[in-house]
Amino acid sequence: MPIGNYFTARPFDNPSARTLEGDIANVIDAGAGLAAKARPFLKNFVQNLSGEQQEKLGSAMNVLPTSVNLLGRYYTGLGAKNLEFKDEYKQDLGDKVKEAHRMSAFDQFKLREAEKDAMFGIKSAEENLKLIEQGKAPTMFGRSLTAQDARMQRTHANNVLAQIRSDLRRMEQGDIVFRSEAGTDKGNPLTSTGTSLGSAYFKPNPDGSYTTTDKYDFTYADLDRKAGTPIKAPRTAEAEYHYPDRPSLGYARQAAEAFLGRQPEMFGMLGQKYSMKDIAGAAPSTNIGRSIVSRFEEDPFEYSLTVRPK
Repeated sequence: MPIGNYFTARPFDNPSARTLEGDIANVIDAGAGLAAKARPFLKNFVQNLSGEQQEKLGSAMNVLPTSVNLLGRYYTGLGAKNLEFKDEYKQDLGDKVKEAHRMSAFDQFKLREAEKDAMFGIKSAEENLKLIEQGKAPTMFGRSLTAQDARMQRTHANNVLAQIRSDLRRMEQGDIVFRSEAGTDKGNPLTSTGTSLGSAYFKPNPDGSYTTTDKYDFTYADLDRKAGTPIKAPRTAEAEYHYPDRPSLGYARQAAEAFLGRQPEMFGMLGQKYSMKDIAGAAPSTNIGRSIVSRFEEDPFEYSLTVRPK
């Protein structure tokens, strides 16, 4: 391969070709793997500290940027011990929760529409399953669907419906649903609400503040072990590169891509393009964190947070 291609070419047409992006991804992958292997030892060390020592460690970690503070507590097993949030973070988040409160009625309307879509998805999966049992399997991505495909389609739609109805119940009780900003926030990935809070339910207080008792966890925790293949279909070399069988490697590759400023453009619902280069949830540090967390077991912790708008 010409030396110039080492810096510019992507390995989609020749996965075995060596590139700078691939080398960076391999370094990140190896580093994340070492971090995951070291975690049990560090967690054991932290858990064997005295209560006073854990309090001091918690105070020291509060000095770190919010996303680093929370991830560090998850990684070490310290949890919510002596957890505090910076005033600037709470005020910024308070303004966003207040806006979510203002938009609650419209959000409920959108959820009702999404509920119909999820129910249609369940019905569609049931119909596909019946057709498969009758030997009339529909096709998708150029191949016939299997019973496993249809069951997974039904499970996904059921999970979506359950989340929608959970949100609606909480809103009917007066809670505010705050949506994750991981894919939209352009703030610093180390302090962004998109890389720290995720989604949460807030209760409005009489004094104008909002409180949540949230669980700090990750949908991609332990994903290497839990990963399956939803609907296996012929995939391009590019898709194989970006979404390998081991999710943690995929996140390492995304981190390398972000490090070189090569994040792909995404498309909105109306077909408009938008760049992921400035999105906190697509930053190198964010994907490195995902690569680490996807390698070890889930270890969530609960915490309480009260925010106040300006």
